[in-house]
Amino acid sequence: MTAGATTIFEVNAAAVTPTPWRNGGGLTRELLRVPAAGAKPAADDWLLRISLADITGDGAFSAFDGMTRWFSVIAGAGVQLRWPDSTRELRAADAPLMFDGADAPYCQLLAGPTRDLNVMVRHAAAHAQLLRAEYDQPWRWVGSARGLFTLQALRLQRGEQQHALAAGCLLWATGDDARDWRLVRDSSADGASDAGAPPGFWIGFREPVPAA
Repeated sequence: MTAGATTIFEVNAAAVTPTPWRNGGGLTRELLRVPAAGAKPAADDWLLRISLADITGDGAFSAFDGMTRWFSVIAGAGVQLRWPDSTRELRAADAPLMFDGADAPYCQLLAGPTRDLNVMVRHAAAHAQLLRAEYDQPWRWVGSARGLFTLQALRLQRGEQQHALAAGCLLWATGDDARDWRLVRDSSADGASDAGAPPGFWIGFREPVPAA
């Protein structure tokens, strides 16, 4: 779909093949990477990656040097993340946590498997943000691209346009789209969320303007 200079596409998480972790502690579904896979020779040579993780066992996160990482529990009882000098418990009702991807914490499940949303960005070259999205609260972003990941079936209002989205869907827009985005309830869908999780998450992405 296109709207002016904006290009939009959708990724349904249920249609993405999961990749098992080497330590056997979970699965990852990569929803988006910028540049796209195969555009550069190195597998980890990307500016932005958005993924879902199904964590089924305790273990250390992988280290991602040079990356800023946003992490949010979206289903399940939650996790405890442990660094050498600090500990943090995260549940679905909590705001996303940002930390240095090189500082890989140890992850312990609080009470069974969880599903988590991850956004990682190469901080020397770009900026990203992950925010809880709530109904009827407008969100505006000025940058290279932005998106919405849904936890409920809902509608996204973009100016005069509406997009009906299923739960577990990433809508991604690149280009010239500085309008307000707003979530609209889908009256035909179940509005329940998991343990205080929001209906969705806003994801913003910006590449710095080159120096003159």
